Amino acid sequence: MKRSYRIGVAAVTAVAAGALCFVSVSQAAPNTPHGPTLPAVPNISSLPPAVQEATFVALQPCRFVDTRLAGGKLTAGHSRAFYVRGTTGFTTQGGTSGGCGVPAAASSVTISITSTQSSGIGGLIAYPTGTPRPNSTSLSYFASANMTASTVVKLAAGAGHVLTVADYVGSTHFVIDVVGYYAAQIEGMIAPNATIYSGGARLVSAVRNGVGNFTVTTDTDVTYCTPTVTAYSGYVYASAYGFNGTKVQVFLWYLSAGTQTAYDGYFYLDVTC
Repeated sequence: MKRSYRIGVAAVTAVAAGALCFVSVSQAAPNTPHGPTLPAVPNISSLPPAVQEATFVALQPCRFVDTRLAGGKLTAGHSRAFYVRGTTGFTTQGGTSGGCGVPAAASSVTISITSTQSSGIGGLIAYPTGTPRPNSTSLSYFASANMTASTVVKLAAGAGHVLTVADYVGSTHFVIDVVGYYAAQIEGMIAPNATIYSGGARLVSAVRNGVGNFTVTTDTDVTYCTPTVTAYSGYVYASAYGFNGTKVQVFLWYLSAGTQTAYDGYFYLDVTC
């Protein structure tokens, strides 16, 4: 499949051979037969990085906690920690075998929590494991009534039990279903020497293979995702190609007298899945 993109007065053709090729340019080239005068690599060390945002991913509702099947009632003044990410440990907390599809990159989850067989008036508080218990209540419950509430809860960093539920006043069984998660964007800026200048932890590393040729490693399989790369410098083109597994190949170049010339410069990489 062949696609042509018109950038300023220059037309760039991207050929998809096994993987799409995404091309961008930070500034339109001037109308000259000899091409632009390439600027020096900018010094951006004094510029603060942008604040990274999280992306919501909806899930089919999936139960990862059921105290009726494992653990028993939670009583006043006590708390219990649970697995949320990954694929193991869920049957020991009454959850779905194999987990609910929440990846390691998830920073928080949207959950539905339901109390049942409560002994009296009380409440449950969900919060990240290892952090101080907040004063806010995730769910208030009453005797002999099933109560349900939805909330967004931040997860503790790392693996293992990352979400804790505390009870106060009464005692109750409860179930928790996850309906979606938030994960940081796979994005950042790579410097000419292949160091990660800015961005989140989802960009794991970068390697300079040669002039203008880089390999960026992410924390997840991006084979069927959409990487977009943009050069920071004016008159510099950039493309992402050959992305498979956790790696994205990036090439930077500029045109000089109609000839494509490799170039080492800063570039932005963003991957949408």
